[in-house]
Amino acid sequence: MRYLALILIGWLSLPVYALTQVDIYRAEVVIDSEQNNGESLAREQGMKEVIVRATGSQASLSNPVIQKALSSSSRYISQLGYGQVEGKPSLKMRFSSSQIHSLLTQAQLPSWSAHRANILVWAIEEQAYERTIAWEHSDSPKVAALHAAAEARGLPITFPVGDFDDVTGVSVSDLWGGFADPIAKASQRYPADAVLVVKAQGDQVRWTLYDQSPSAILVSQRSPRSGAASGSNAMNEMVDGITDYYAGKSAVIVSGEASDGITMKVVNIYSAKDFFRLESALNKLNSVAGTEVKRVQGNELTLKLHL
Repeated sequence: MRYLALILIGWLSLPVYALTQVDIYRAEVVIDSEQNNGESLAREQGMKEVIVRATGSQASLSNPVIQKALSSSSRYISQLGYGQVEGKPSLKMRFSSSQIHSLLTQAQLPSWSAHRANILVWAIEEQAYERTIAWEHSDSPKVAALHAAAEARGLPITFPVGDFDDVTGVSVSDLWGGFADPIAKASQRYPADAVLVVKAQGDQVRWTLYDQSPSAILVSQRSPRSGAASGSNAMNEMVDGITDYYAGKSAVIVSGEASDGITMKVVNIYSAKDFFRLESALNKLNSVAGTEVKRVQGNELTLKLHL
């Protein structure tokens, strides 16, 4: 019990961030009515989207185990329905989280937690030599493309609402010039784990990512990350780069035999119900990959926890 208590205390004492829970396992795909197997193709596409969101990597789709599983995508669907997207029939799917997780384990692919960093986005668009800030409800094709790309990759983003505090808290020149102090101060009113400044000129996009909370930007000496993209797919390229960065930081590969683990002894296990409740509680911990029963003696149970 001492080991269990230590694990639980460590879990409960973790710092609280503004992490957002992403709905990884849902997908809605337009059915191609011109194809005889339109629904089958939609199911496969939906599973591809889920795999990319779950791993944080588009390269995961080329894995041989995933390629084989895609041909029987219906096995992994737990809920199925029909809808419409812009007047076209669509297939609404929810995939089984446990089955997808098992598939990733078999494929030795990384699994990215659904609790992900929430990124506050300050976007400035330049048109006809005039620069404007894109707010939450801005009617902008570039902002719409950014939202769509982020949703597809499972990257949580938030845009400022554009109220009086936002308008007076930071100026276009502050954002365009990349002045960290006013950007950080204006961002502190939002529950964000990171701040992204995007500058769009025509089909060119430049971006700066402060991978820390707004309050930390003011005191940190850490340099921000930056990048650029161009062309009609610039927003997607930017989101891909940022998503790859966060997935690379947080995603982990869970193998059938974890290399690290601890042995623990639990007393007062009198029934199968007691055991399954204990096993369920342990497996819900982020640090526990699995449990293995080593010995049963009376009401004492010896387990190995794979971490």
